[in-house]
Amino acid sequence: MDKQVFVRARRADFELVEKAAKAAAQEFEEKAGYPVVVDIDTDGPLDPGRFTLYSSFLMLIVPVG
Repeated sequence: MDKQVFVRARRADFELVEKAAKAAAQEFEEKAGYPVVVDIDTDGPLDPGRFTLYSSFLMLIVPVG
């Protein structure tokens, strides 16, 4: 795993993404033995139309190609 990860999300989901990213980074460090830095892009949030919400799961649909 890279030691630095860059995450993009909808502006409306920033608090949720920030909380999840911090928890994931902490768990990763505990399991892998080295820290990872998670940066959340606040300057270029995703378009609100680029997601699908299923129940309690947020699925990000990113076009490829």
